[in-house]
Parts: sequence; C-alpha cells; structure tokens
Amino acid sequence: MLCPRCTGKTRVKNSRPYENYVYRQRACKDCGYIFPTLEYEPGVINAMAREACLSVRLFKKYP
Repeated sequence: MLCPRCTGKTRVKNSRPYENYVYRQRACKDCGYIFPTLEYEPGVINAMAREACLSVRLFKKYP
C-alpha cells in the first residue's frame, strides 16, 4: 500500500481482526506518516453494497 502523503511504501504496525474487516495501522517507511485502514473481504463489500441498495429502495418515497 502507498502512503497518502508522499506515495512511499508502507508497513503494518498493528493489525486487529473484527467481524467483517481487518483494522490495520500503517506507517510510511519514507516520511513516517501513520494512518489507519479498514480492509474488507471482496464478498463482504458486495453484500454490504446490496444491503445498502436494498435499504435505499425500501425507504425511498414514491409519488
């Protein structure tokens, strides 16, 4: 993964699994910038998108 500040390479400092994703704290090797990431599995993202789309359809008011 690239650093959002300087586009240098990063390393993982801390990693914690949760139910549907992994929380990682990353640090840039070049500038030292520390930033968090949430990484989802591809199947989880598709399921979340379908669920969000369905909830929008259910709550949308029709004329």
